[in-house]
Amino acid sequence: MKKTHPFFEYDFQPIVHRGISANYSENTLEAFNEAVNLGYKYLETDLRLTSDNSVIAFHDDNLNKLANIDKKIKDISLKEIQKINLEKGGTILDLRSLLEEFPKIRFNIDVKDFKTLTPTINVLDSLNVYDRVCIASFNSFILWRLKKLRPQSCISMGIIDIFFFKIFNILVNEIDCIQVPLKWRGLNVFNNKLIKKAHLHNIKIHVWTINNEDQMVKLINQNIDGIMSDDAYLLKKVSQRFNLFDFVN
Repeated sequence: MKKTHPFFEYDFQPIVHRGISANYSENTLEAFNEAVNLGYKYLETDLRLTSDNSVIAFHDDNLNKLANIDKKIKDISLKEIQKINLEKGGTILDLRSLLEEFPKIRFNIDVKDFKTLTPTINVLDSLNVYDRVCIASFNSFILWRLKKLRPQSCISMGIIDIFFFKIFNILVNEIDCIQVPLKWRGLNVFNNKLIKKAHLHNIKIHVWTINNEDQMVKLINQNIDGIMSDDAYLLKKVSQRFNLFDFVN
């Protein structure tokens, strides 16, 4: 049986989706800091590439939602982006700064496109942080490429991987975890059978993005390994009820 990646040091992984964005813009230093102050060890973020090849924590490919500015991330430099006033405030960080700012935090990182992969690898190499980073992407080819180049990396399943694993019980690539929604475009993705298959292969399984207390409780009772949520306070409360929010380090 394959060895569990160090990313999954704790028995259960409660993950805050893009930080706590009630008071600040998502994916900002302040949003992440609020989650860390609440006691979280796992945060989720997204990566985009700027015009000067800086990798930043940012979900959308443009600034419309967070700054009401009609500009693409790929057309703006890191320095320009950091001068922009976000509508809810907050500081946009590049990946290196993010990992250095939170040296004890594990990051679940969604790489949005192929061109962001190599600059991301360069940052992870320079900081030697593969033990506390898990890379996710809808694009399976991004994940396959990363695992080939850096076998020590932790990767989730892309769409192709999930399809072959769920339908045919075939592992297309060496995978460390599977992260799925309950449903995707009207189709049921998650069920008890998927949990059992994942655990049979020593693969961790997480569900996103769960903001309902009853659903959280049901998933924990189903022996899920982690939950990703926008509601950090609710997820902490439910995790504590099951003694799943005790982090030694």
